[in-house]
Amino acid sequence: MAPVKRASEWIELLANVGSIFVFVVLLGVFAQRYVTHRFGLATENEELQQGVHISLPGIHWADAHSTLILVLSVRCPSCTSSADFYRRLLGLNVGRHFRSVALFPPNENDGEAYLKSLGLAISDVTRADFATLGVHETPTLIVVNEAGRVRFLWRGKLTAEGENNVISRLGLDEPHKMERDPSGANHPIDVPK
Repeated sequence: MAPVKRASEWIELLANVGSIFVFVVLLGVFAQRYVTHRFGLATENEELQQGVHISLPGIHWADAHSTLILVLSVRCPSCTSSADFYRRLLGLNVGRHFRSVALFPPNENDGEAYLKSLGLAISDVTRADFATLGVHETPTLIVVNEAGRVRFLWRGKLTAEGENNVISRLGLDEPHKMERDPSGANHPIDVPK
C-alpha cells in the first residue's frame, strides 16, 4: 500500500503545482490587459488608435504642442510617391504649428539620406519597431500631443482629398486652427484633449 500512497501524493503535488502555474499565467494575462487598457498603452500587434500613448527614442513630446510623425520606409513606393505632399505640408508649417519627426524601422540606417534625396528637411529622425507602436502600414502620418497621446492618424497613401484633410486638420489652411474630425476614410482619428 505504501507505493500507492506515495504515487497519489506525487500526483496531488503535481496537480497543485500545475494549478498554481495556470493561476499565475492567467493572472499575468489579465494584469497585462488591465494595465494596457487602463493607461492607454500600445502593445505589439495591436493597431495604433486614438488616445494611445506612444514613445519614441530621443523624442520628448513636451517640447512642442503637436508633433507630426511621418512613418516611412526607404522600401515603400507610396512613401516616395508622397514626397511632393510631404514637401508641401512641411512648407506650409512655416509658423511652426507642429514639430515634424521622421520614423523609420530599426533596420533602415539610411533614413536621413532617403529624406535628403526626397528634398524633405526633417531634423528629428529616429527608428523604432513599427509593430510595437501598432503601425502596420507605410506611409502613416500621426499627430501626437504634448503628452504623447495620438490625436490624429492617417494610414496609407492619401488621395488629394485626404491630403487636403491633413492640411486642414493641422490648421495649416488657417492660422491657429486644429480641427476635430467626426468621420471616415482618409480622415484622421481625433482625440479630445
